[in-house]
Amino acid sequence: MRGIFMSASLFAIAALIAAPANAQTAGQANAPTDAAQASPAGQEPVAHFLASAIPNANFLAQTSRMAIGRSKNGKIRDFAQQIAKTQTAAANSLTAWVNTSGPVVTSRSTFSGSTARVSAPRLLQSQADLLQRLSILQGRDFDALYISSQKDALQQLANSYQGYIDNGGDPGLHAIAVRELENLMTALTRLDAL
Repeated sequence: MRGIFMSASLFAIAALIAAPANAQTAGQANAPTDAAQASPAGQEPVAHFLASAIPNANFLAQTSRMAIGRSKNGKIRDFAQQIAKTQTAAANSLTAWVNTSGPVVTSRSTFSGSTARVSAPRLLQSQADLLQRLSILQGRDFDALYISSQKDALQQLANSYQGYIDNGGDPGLHAIAVRELENLMTALTRLDAL
C-alpha cells in the first residue's frame, strides 16, 4: 500500500526530475496538479519553489527567443537576447539540481507493477496561452504584450527566489536563488528603461 500513495512533495519533485529545462511550445504545456501544489512542511519550500521557478524561467526564455525575431525595436531585441540566455541557464541550473540532488521518486501501478515517471510543467497553462497570443503579433503590438508579460514573469520569478532565500534550506538551491535574484533585479531595471 505504501507504494501507491506518494507524498505530495515527493510527487512534485518526481515530476520535476522528469522535465527537461528546454522550453516547450504552447500546445505542450502541462498544468501542475493539485498534488504538486500541496506538500508537507518539510519539503514545501523546495517543491513550491521549483514548481514556480522552472516554468517562469522557461516562459521568460521562450518569449524572449520569440522577441528576437518579432520585435522591430533594437533595444527590445538586445534585452530579449540577454533574457533568453540567462533564463535558459537558470532553468538548466534548477533542473540540474533536481537531477543531482533531488530524490529519485517513481510511482508504481498496482495493476501492472510498472514504474511511471510523471512529467512536470515546463509552462503553466496561462503562460502557454500568453505565448499563443504573442505568436500571432508583430512589431509594436508584440512589443507591448512582450514587455508587460516580461515584467509580470520577472516579478513572479523574483518573488519565488526571494521566498526560497527567506524560507528554503538547501544550500545549493539557496545559492542559485541568490545568484538569479541579482540577475532578475538587473533585468527589471533594464526593462523599466525600455
